[in-house]
Amino acid sequence: MIGELQKRRITLAHDWLVGRRGGELVLDRLAGLFGPTDLYTLVDNGVSISEAISACRVVTSPLQRFPGARGRLRRHYLPMYPWAVERLRVEPCDLLISTSSAVMKSIIPPDGTPHLCYCHAPARYLWTQPDAYGSRRGGAGARLRLVGLRAMRKSFCRWDRRTATRVTRFLANSRYIADEIRRCFDRDADVVHPPVDTDYFTPDAGIQREDWLLVVSALEPYKRTDVAIAAANRTGTRLRVAGAGTQRAALQSMAGPTVEMLGRVEGPALRD
Repeated sequence: MIGELQKRRITLAHDWLVGRRGGELVLDRLAGLFGPTDLYTLVDNGVSISEAISACRVVTSPLQRFPGARGRLRRHYLPMYPWAVERLRVEPCDLLISTSSAVMKSIIPPDGTPHLCYCHAPARYLWTQPDAYGSRRGGAGARLRLVGLRAMRKSFCRWDRRTATRVTRFLANSRYIADEIRRCFDRDADVVHPPVDTDYFTPDAGIQREDWLLVVSALEPYKRTDVAIAAANRTGTRLRVAGAGTQRAALQSMAGPTVEMLGRVEGPALRD
């Protein structure tokens, strides 16, 4: 089946190209299978994520030209995401594949073109966890962000549900997300688990395990790394946390003496 698809003109779409996390690993696999090809996105900060993604012809939305949208101010433009994604004009193709955890599932496909969406989750910060993105631990800025999320939540969710009709077929990365797609979009989804490099990340039976636990995660509210840190603090368990994100400072402040924040760790260092 993959071989037949590779003979077709496959176009890709992804929320944004600003870093390398789980969603970008999925995109990298798709770009490796079907690229080089056109890749549509809201913004691109210009930093290479992978060879396969860099080989694609990246087309950005008008949001790319707004001050700070490619950097730390990207999240502040959330009210403009629906406008921006609908301004992307996809050139004729045989199949459009989007990977989405925000708004890219709402991209408008060319007339008559099937649209396959690999959905990591409906936008958590509006559908399920707005309060987590505005916790008191985040200070005045987080509380202001919560006010904004609550103000736009109703209209955004209406738009998000309505534009789910632009997707021909949904794929979900887990059964839980398939249930969320049904709840939020009233659509069924087939479960296709994301790719894992099991050849690279394979435990070596010859190496004795050490007495500490490891968390590898984006440091964002929905990942609930705070629960792991709280448990380590309470039990005195040694814990190492690898990852970066908006919650780094808040998590660092709650980490006890047995918790070590490592920052971003990749490749051989992470495996070792």
